[in-house]
Amino acid sequence: MFGLAAIAAVAAMGFVGGGTASAEGIAICKKNELPCPIAGLVSLVHATLQAGTVGQLLSNLATILCLEVLAEAHIEGAVLVSPGSLNAIILATFNKCGSNVAHDNCSSIQTVGENGLVTLTKTADNLGTTSGTAAKPGSVNVQCVIFGLTVNCDYSGERLSFPIEGSGHTAGAGNGRLTANKTPVGVLGLPLTGLFCPEKSTLDAELISLSPIFITG
Repeated sequence: MFGLAAIAAVAAMGFVGGGTASAEGIAICKKNELPCPIAGLVSLVHATLQAGTVGQLLSNLATILCLEVLAEAHIEGAVLVSPGSLNAIILATFNKCGSNVAHDNCSSIQTVGENGLVTLTKTADNLGTTSGTAAKPGSVNVQCVIFGLTVNCDYSGERLSFPIEGSGHTAGAGNGRLTANKTPVGVLGLPLTGLFCPEKSTLDAELISLSPIFITG
């Protein structure tokens, strides 16, 4: 998902004993199986923008659009953190970003520093919520020239939270979907070289997994 969509897809594992994920916990599975067999557990998820959509970072200064977003979610480890929750490390790449018609006035939008850690909590059958963490919030640096102003800001993923649907949960969920809808994001302090950072910004984006994922457990 745009900007911190680094936060935009989730993959994780939980193991108990021999052969299946914990029935008391949560698993991301290749098929809608309960419990999910170890062979069916997903350890890596690739997600991209829903066809016909763009990622948006909205603020009182401008709306920045990214036409291409690719997000990856990697398991932090095969450890069940707590019943109903799993951890994943998020990576993301952003291309063709800008506030102008050509989408080219942003020279760089990329993850910086330590990659963000998110948790996935199951909320219902084949549904969950991803949340950023204070321990490893991760950040995305945005560098653009907008109306003559140099914007060089780092956005934190600590307070980001998104709903996630497993494959087939709704008609539009596809292989699995994570959605940001006016989701608030915070700026990490003052920019080092920029002249202006919007105090309030929000994310809009819809990411679809490239392979089927199911939230089970």
